[in-house]
Amino acid sequence: MSKFKRGWQNSDDHILCDAEVHYLWINHSPDEGERNLPLCTVELERLKRAFENGRKYPEATFTLWVDFKYLDAMSKFWVDSYFDSYAPPNFTLKDLNDIELYKTNPRMGMDKIRRSSPHDVFTRTDLARFYILQERLKKSTKANIVYSDLDANNVLNIPRAGKSLFEKYGFIIGKASNAIVMHAYVAVKKGHPHAKLFVDNVVERTCEYYDQNKHGTNGPIVKAVLSDMLGANMISVMNIKPMPKIGYKVPRDRFLTFHKIR
Repeated sequence: MSKFKRGWQNSDDHILCDAEVHYLWINHSPDEGERNLPLCTVELERLKRAFENGRKYPEATFTLWVDFKYLDAMSKFWVDSYFDSYAPPNFTLKDLNDIELYKTNPRMGMDKIRRSSPHDVFTRTDLARFYILQERLKKSTKANIVYSDLDANNVLNIPRAGKSLFEKYGFIIGKASNAIVMHAYVAVKKGHPHAKLFVDNVVERTCEYYDQNKHGTNGPIVKAVLSDMLGANMISVMNIKPMPKIGYKVPRDRFLTFHKIR
């Protein structure tokens, strides 16, 4: 397993050019029944760092994917308003249901969600992020496609030593400081055979996890990259410095405070 020894915020980082970045938000449960809820069930304060990344890399395109069937009219209004107020021009908002494989997957259906355990959201999210990568590998005009969690900083910077690994293997997976391979950051190279093989394999194995009521977020990725399809030598991993949680030395957005969303 190849490991980058340093975090991804060093001055000698390599910046991924010709890239698109994708973020994801799925609520734990639908906005239904009497509205004893926040005005917006999407935690909009988490978008601030994503918007900062959009401004830092103006040549890249950024997308936030939200499953709008979870949201009622009030939440949709606040999401749209926040984007209109703060999103940079290279940032778009899209509905996950525009992805056919996501929309038609019965695991994502509302009846299934209403009967699911609270932990199912993690497996649904794991599957959704790889459906995004799968879709964009088919349709993107960019060379590099990135999925990232919303709290990642300098999202298109990778250690310079990792450039050759990315070119060779066609994908990069995030690694936490405790050496756990994680799903928080995945970059794939369009047109590279290993990239498609990796993404398709993770989708298949995540579906298996879901159907077996397993909720380990790392299992499908680890099994995919270590499978006979890819070979144990075909994994490139980089350290990601954990970002502080909202509320812990991270100021809340004035827009949200003023409008009393949370």
